[in-house]
Amino acid sequence: MDDMLPPEILEKVIGQFWNSEPFRSTGFILEGFPRIPDEVRWMAESGYYPDTAVTINSEDSDIIGRLLPPKMEKWSAKRDRKLARRQRQKDKAKKLREKEIEKRRRELVKEKEKRLEERRAEKEAARQKWTKRKR
Repeated sequence: MDDMLPPEILEKVIGQFWNSEPFRSTGFILEGFPRIPDEVRWMAESGYYPDTAVTINSEDSDIIGRLLPPKMEKWSAKRDRKLARRQRQKDKAKKLREKEIEKRRRELVKEKEKRLEERRAEKEAARQKWTKRKR
């Protein structure tokens, strides 16, 4: 991070902005450049003198206090939407499963009633057969 870029690359990148329009007349911002004394020396040797330099020093806690709450709100909203979608999917699957269980339960009850009816019919047939033999 503290290594200087080769002068050819610096000239190609910085020179392009420094000498061409609309950057020449309106200006531009070099964020994080120059970082090291060698880069400052190169700028002076190349004739690139900025009109203004701004240095901002702040504590990490200040930056975190300003930037984190909106990011957390965005993350929380996204997480809540994801959880709500997942819950809707679970509810839908549960409802479908309950519907299938109820359908199968009705089928089993019908099968049981059918078997009972068949047994009753068999018993009745056996009883009639027995009463016919007794007479």
